[in-house]
Amino acid sequence: MNYKGEEFLDKLYKDLYQEEIVLKSSSFNDGKLERIKKFLDRLKSTHERVIKRDRLDLLKKFYYDKYIIKKENITDDYFSHLESIALERGYGHLKYDEATKDKEKELIINDQKKSLDEWIDYFVSSDTFIYPVWYKYYVFNSIVKLGSFDKEKNKYNKRTDKTIANFPELNREALALAYDYINKYLNKEKPDDEKLEQLILNGSFKNIYIYIIKKLDGINKDNENNNDGIWIKYNQGSDHTKLVNSLVGRGTGWCTAGEETAKNQLEMGDFHIYYTLDKNGEYKIPRIAIRMERNRIAEIRGVAENQNLEPEMDSVLKEKLDEFPDKDKYYKKLHDMELLTKIYLKDDLSKEELLFLYEIEDEREGFGYSRDPRIDEIKKKRDKIKDLTVALDCTKEEIATTKEEALKGNIKYYDGHLFLANYETGEKLKLPEIVTGTIYLNRLTNANNIILPKIIGGSLYLDNLTYTDGLILPTSISLGLFLRKLPRAKGVKLPSKVGFINLSGLTSSEGLNLPEIIENGLNLENITSIENLTITSNIGGDIFLNYLRSAKNLIFPDYVGGGIYLSHLVLAKGVILPKCVNVYLNLRSLKRIDGIKLPEIVRGYLDLNSLTNPDGLTLPKEVDGLIYLNGLTTIEGLNIPDTIDLDKVFMKDELKEEYIKRKQGIKK
Repeated sequence: MNYKGEEFLDKLYKDLYQEEIVLKSSSFNDGKLERIKKFLDRLKSTHERVIKRDRLDLLKKFYYDKYIIKKENITDDYFSHLESIALERGYGHLKYDEATKDKEKELIINDQKKSLDEWIDYFVSSDTFIYPVWYKYYVFNSIVKLGSFDKEKNKYNKRTDKTIANFPELNREALALAYDYINKYLNKEKPDDEKLEQLILNGSFKNIYIYIIKKLDGINKDNENNNDGIWIKYNQGSDHTKLVNSLVGRGTGWCTAGEETAKNQLEMGDFHIYYTLDKNGEYKIPRIAIRMERNRIAEIRGVAENQNLEPEMDSVLKEKLDEFPDKDKYYKKLHDMELLTKIYLKDDLSKEELLFLYEIEDEREGFGYSRDPRIDEIKKKRDKIKDLTVALDCTKEEIATTKEEALKGNIKYYDGHLFLANYETGEKLKLPEIVTGTIYLNRLTNANNIILPKIIGGSLYLDNLTYTDGLILPTSISLGLFLRKLPRAKGVKLPSKVGFINLSGLTSSEGLNLPEIIENGLNLENITSIENLTITSNIGGDIFLNYLRSAKNLIFPDYVGGGIYLSHLVLAKGVILPKCVNVYLNLRSLKRIDGIKLPEIVRGYLDLNSLTNPDGLTLPKEVDGLIYLNGLTTIEGLNIPDTIDLDKVFMKDELKEEYIKRKQGIKK
């Protein structure tokens, strides 16, 4: 077994194998590297379970409790320091009262959370599957110990429980390059940079990270305001070094500058890059990247802050998008960015532009990992309360800034979360029409007399709600709707748009009318029978139908960005699966394939382990993962497309040998 990563950690953290958390994951007889390996495996599986159950909030809370500064550790010395600075800068004798101090502390804590979220969100995303768990542990264990950056000394200060500063900024390109260099070193390949080699030998991630970022920051982005350029396509399966060499040293921030990442990305699809002229008149300055997975766009990135698109690149991308079949989903992003550019240059905004800016009816979509920084930049210069009164046709008194104000009644807008765990009934609850954050009403058991907001920008938790007479749900919920104990769907009008919806309490689909738009996932895991149900919206995440046993006229959307759990399905008639499933398709209990139409593309595994006869089986044209057909008793009628690697197909050895011989005979 390869223990190179574990050995690297063992040299860096000499007592890691003896730590209590590591010992819990291993046995007494395990060697120290095996202990570390088992600990990392457990860490990985724990995180994966949390993500699959859509409880990233619990994972984040764990890390918040461990690493975020506590209110009591923000001392009066900090505010005295701020008062001194204000005096030095000519603002006079500024004094912080207790209420102002408390608000300032909340801001510090929230800013720290956001900076830590950036790392957590990235490490649990599919973008980082290339990184082994030992590397993620090494990086994360390092950044949580780093405080503010001292520019004069070119180093990070040590983080303590009293550190006010945010966590270090995430630079994806530097992270990818650091992994490449360390991985090569572990495989006995010497870096071509002696300084970097010494830093890796010393094992300090912060020093490696700083060194690489400094090199990237020193790069001269020649003529970056010149829009004249050309598109270059790097074909799927082609030599990844050509792609890497065009990006290294250009400071794009794209993780594709790392060799391992680029290699994996080109194995999944083509890569298009728009290059503009450098000072020598050559098209070598990367400005836009379009990464494909098979025939679909996986992501689009620019070189502005947070990998957003530069405003001057909007028209370039718009013209290019016409070439792609799934261009429509990106037109909204382009529309948003073009309108944002227009607003950025204006002072007087219309009602429609204000609704757009404050994301009242819809979230802004860009091409970067994080929000376009121009949104917050514009807001900082404006009078928010005044803007909202115009956008919402209301008075200042109808806009709440605190939880107490939000619950007093006759409120149109509240910017924040509402934790309402003490409410068992909605009788005395008066909620605003619009809430930008999350609402927790987990003790609410019936919907009598409750009027929920029309729009929720976060999630809505109604996990104990069982009695729904009179329930009017919001029309739009940006994140998740959680109704885990809802016994029936009949009479319940769900939002027209939702991010993720959890209806795991339903055992029947009777009366179920799903939202027109479900962006991230759908949980119907306890429904056992479905008849005449159409899921209209393309879904970006998983669909859980774990205990579904029979399905008639169940129609899925064209695209599912995650996996589909149909592990107990045994009877199927008129079931039409998506054309493309981006992760896996689990049909392990299905014994007959007639009555179900499989996807054209499955980018993960396909489990048909109980299928005994291939009659009527039309396998997808493309399956990137493994195909399980261990239950087949005959190969008569079996046709595996030439596009599928037979090494990835699992069936009985004698049947596979017979199939290969028959296939070879046909070819001869």
